[in-house]
Amino acid sequence: RKIGTDARLAMDAAALAAGDAADALARLDRLTTATPAGTADPDHLRLRVRALAALGRADEAERAATAVSASLDADERARVADAVARGWIATGALD
Repeated sequence: RKIGTDARLAMDAAALAAGDAADALARLDRLTTATPAGTADPDHLRLRVRALAALGRADEAERAATAVSASLDADERARVADAVARGWIATGALD
């Protein structure tokens, strides 16, 4: 039985909320490879940025956010920017 995209995103969000950013990122990466280029929804993109930031990969999170920012509305851009900022704070790179 195949799991729908919404259910997968819910599982990814649950893994991230439970503190398992590595599992969430792995799930998101699998979803990315199964999704045609340029069709990922904002929730998927935001979760990916949050997972990267939570793993201390703020530079990757920032690059991912920059790559998708044009496809997000203002609210989504703000949420993604917040996730990136939290990632930088977590790494201690505040210069």
